[in-house]
Amino acid sequence: MDVNETELLKLCLSQTVNLLNPDHVALYTRFIPASIYNEVLQACDQMKSLQPSLNLSVIDEIFDELLRFQFDKDDCSLLKDEKHNDYAEMTYQRKFANIVDILLEDENVTVYDGEKVSKDTQRIQILNKDEDNGRKIDLIAKTKYGDVIIELCSIEFKVQGANDNISKKQQSKNIRTNISILNNINNINKQLGNILYMDWKGREGYLVQVFQFKDIMVSYFVEDLYIPKDLMELDDFRNTLQYLCFWRDSVVKLSNETRLAAYKEKRKYIVSDVSASCRSFDSPPSSPAQRPPITPFFTPTKKRTRKVMEQEGA
Repeated sequence: MDVNETELLKLCLSQTVNLLNPDHVALYTRFIPASIYNEVLQACDQMKSLQPSLNLSVIDEIFDELLRFQFDKDDCSLLKDEKHNDYAEMTYQRKFANIVDILLEDENVTVYDGEKVSKDTQRIQILNKDEDNGRKIDLIAKTKYGDVIIELCSIEFKVQGANDNISKKQQSKNIRTNISILNNINNINKQLGNILYMDWKGREGYLVQVFQFKDIMVSYFVEDLYIPKDLMELDDFRNTLQYLCFWRDSVVKLSNETRLAAYKEKRKYIVSDVSASCRSFDSPPSSPAQRPPITPFFTPTKKRTRKVMEQEGA
């Protein structure tokens, strides 16, 4: 099988529809009944309609002021780095992380870099009976309630010159990583949600939304993103910054909702323990029906052990 077929198979095993890859979309239109496929597209349109409108006025004012320096002859390249003349993956990742740090200042969300391992993919791989090392990622957004760390999304970077096959593998892997994260968030919040994440190739990237629709996960394109190399390209960054603020607002909202749900769950068990001796139950309390979680597929890379889940007491 070629890369397209291999990654499509992984996504199918993960019960996931990838609307980011035109080759996958072409196959969906051939093999998925039109009525079902149209339902998926309508669900995407509905998710778009629920997105809040962007607050553009403040960003426009800032950029209109900065554009006065667009052709300043003394301007230095925004990405000037003698050690990274080819603008390697880490160069863009570092610059992007700086931008995100500013956007998330004073918020309860932190973005970690340096090939951190996703705990949520560790759990999924144990269900898959693969290795327990998790998927390594470039950036991961997290929040925290007490001693509970909650992952919110992963962001992947590849070098500008990465070939098409590598880009398709990255796209597929990051979809499945974010599905793992979304599964955990849905489990905490006791309802179906969605997350926004990003893929980057050099200075160019795109924003993606992933959500559960019935018994499948769906990932679809939201907007193109762009990191400028110098001030002459500054106006092109205006739209990107607007959508980065949109992503920031979304991830902060998700963090608040998830932290609150984690608090309520912890509080419920504390109250239950205190009042247990004062109550008797004729039958166990019923809970609302929930859809079973979708298990993303990850291929094995090493001989696995089960230490992670054993240590977490899962």
